[in-house]
Amino acid sequence: MFQLFERLILIRAASLLILLTLAGTSCTSPNAVKCKLANSEMLMQNFPDSSLTILQSISPEQLSDKEEKALYSLLYSQALDKNYIDITDDSIINIAVNYYSKRNDDKRRAQSWYYLGRVYYNANDTKAAVESFLKAKAAAEKGDNHLLTGQIYSILGKLYYDQSFFIEAANAYRRAANFFKNADEPGRCANSLSYAAINYHAVGEDSVALDYYGRAIELYEQISNVKAVVDNTYCIAAVLLKLKRADSAINCIQSVKLKYNIREEALEYYPLLCELNFEKGNYDKARFYGKAYLDSEISRSDYKNRCGIPWIMKNISLKENNLSDHLKYEEEYLKLNHKILKEKEKRNIKAIEARYSLTNLEESYSLLEKEERRNMFIYTIALALILAVSVGIYIYSKKEALRAKRKYASDLKILEKVNSSLKQQLDNIKQRSETTVEWDDAVIGGLASRINLIKDLLEYSYVTEGHPDKFYNKFQDYIAEHRNGSFDDIIFVANQMYGGVIENLKEQYPALNKKELLYCSMIYLGFSSNAIRAMYMHQNITSIYNTRSKINKKLGIKNIKLDTYLRNFAADLTPKNKIL
Repeated sequence: MFQLFERLILIRAASLLILLTLAGTSCTSPNAVKCKLANSEMLMQNFPDSSLTILQSISPEQLSDKEEKALYSLLYSQALDKNYIDITDDSIINIAVNYYSKRNDDKRRAQSWYYLGRVYYNANDTKAAVESFLKAKAAAEKGDNHLLTGQIYSILGKLYYDQSFFIEAANAYRRAANFFKNADEPGRCANSLSYAAINYHAVGEDSVALDYYGRAIELYEQISNVKAVVDNTYCIAAVLLKLKRADSAINCIQSVKLKYNIREEALEYYPLLCELNFEKGNYDKARFYGKAYLDSEISRSDYKNRCGIPWIMKNISLKENNLSDHLKYEEEYLKLNHKILKEKEKRNIKAIEARYSLTNLEESYSLLEKEERRNMFIYTIALALILAVSVGIYIYSKKEALRAKRKYASDLKILEKVNSSLKQQLDNIKQRSETTVEWDDAVIGGLASRINLIKDLLEYSYVTEGHPDKFYNKFQDYIAEHRNGSFDDIIFVANQMYGGVIENLKEQYPALNKKELLYCSMIYLGFSSNAIRAMYMHQNITSIYNTRSKINKKLGIKNIKLDTYLRNFAADLTPKNKIL
């Protein structure tokens, strides 16, 4: 046995040496702090003392950002707890709590709340501790960190047990055992099963308690924890004794003693052995175990057993007609019983207060979780509605754009068809020396309709400018192909509609070129500046102003707008009936 123990120590020391060597050699990079934090976390479970040493080698000034500070505070709090250094100040762990509460990291958030709960537990602030552990539990159960979740349920079980909430404690330990099982932690799982059995026994669920003790013993045997096997066996014997099955209890104890070659019972088992022998009528053995326990140092703080043993001893004395011993143990029993009742009364008052407080706390936390789920549901529905409306608007706008594009594509085809027809008619007219007024009016009306269509298309092309896949470029291609014919048509129609106004302008102002006469014609026909710019295929509005400036200069205009001047000039002529 000693050689096995020595070998385990050597293996542990060698493993630790290798890990520390790796930690030292891998932390020579510029980012040494992150490396140390990673190594500390790697050593935390098996070598928490070495983990704490690494953390203590990091000074606060070396922590460069909030993430490093949060991780350091979390690992440092964890290392202190695992090295049994109890702290009651929450200033360190709160750095991690504040950071990870705002991050989408369930594991870190659960760890930070758990170790904050440990701080409050050390400070005997039960309410704050339970609140922190409940928050840790909610975060831990979202992930697959079975070990941490098991630890949370385990300490909740301890808190419930301390407040005499035996049903709640049993359920918490039962849940802890399941998580430890999934985490492949048989020792922790067995401990949780054993504690669950204690609580089931406390509320009278003795058959359930026996089952849980039995399952715990099986796990303890698998990991060769003989002390725990024996302890739980004596617990089973206590339950059997309560069920009036003293023979089964004695056989249970004898069986484990024989299996593990146990010659002497531990002192903590003496009260049970005293009661078992009393029930079996073995008064000498009962007296031996009772007196030995009462004379021991351990019994001074164990009021329950100190009270039970004098009760047994006085009954033995009475059966043996030893009245002096009977009175002595009777007096001791009454004193201890009175003291126990006083202590029990205080505990009951605290338990009632704690139950009210913790019940409200758990109910509040449950309501908070429901509220969060309700808010998340509403948020999801609202987000879905917004998304649906956005998609609907997008689809509608795409359909409208497609409809408009198709419309103007259709208009463009009509324009091309009308242009071809009217061009042929115009050529025929120009070839004739004389025409009737009716024929001129028909042609002018047709050309005017064509020009109106061109004007609408020019306006639309301006709106779609800057989008290569839109109508603008396609229409610009059309204008480039047909611009000379379109120019002639616009000048011809304006001249005919306004009594030869363009011919008169050309005669009085011979400096005006064809493009400038076209500009004047488009003003007469009501073209906008943007439509004129598109017709001229200018890239910016400044070009239009330059053209207007040149025309103003050639016409000698100074204190009047070009549009006004042209209207006045046409009014002095004898106009035809206006078609547009």
